[in-house]
Amino acid sequence: MLAARMARLWLGVVLVVALGALGVAWRVARPPQPRGYSGLEFARVTAAAAARAPLLSTRGALVEDVADDSPAAKAGIEPGAVVFRIDGVAITSARQASDLVRGHGAGDRVRFTLFDESGSAIHPRTVIVTFDAAPPASKTVFSVDPPRV
Repeated sequence: MLAARMARLWLGVVLVVALGALGVAWRVARPPQPRGYSGLEFARVTAAAAARAPLLSTRGALVEDVADDSPAAKAGIEPGAVVFRIDGVAITSARQASDLVRGHGAGDRVRFTLFDESGSAIHPRTVIVTFDAAPPASKTVFSVDPPRV
């Protein structure tokens, strides 16, 4: 009887410790919440981009998507560009670029150094993105009205 109570007690302790460890791991692994909106989505530099510019094989983050009507689109950033620096910080991965962007809030003016391919040459260019508070409201209106015959 005493052994069964001790086993249940230890099982409870192990369960509490395991749940606590899981909560800590979830908190640590979760990326920070964005404070502002840029409209950028990053990806690793692809093999094709690295082949065109060997310097980019170990540096930079590929701009995979730019939301329409976003601060990044207004600044002239296009998908396919490679972000080499953000506010003077050399970028080594898409995760690092995302974390730096997430750290900026509405109204922040952030300097991006990009490498764009035009023709057969790669040209650096610097743009300033002024972050918004949130994405623009969707202009899409959904309707449940049946079609007219």
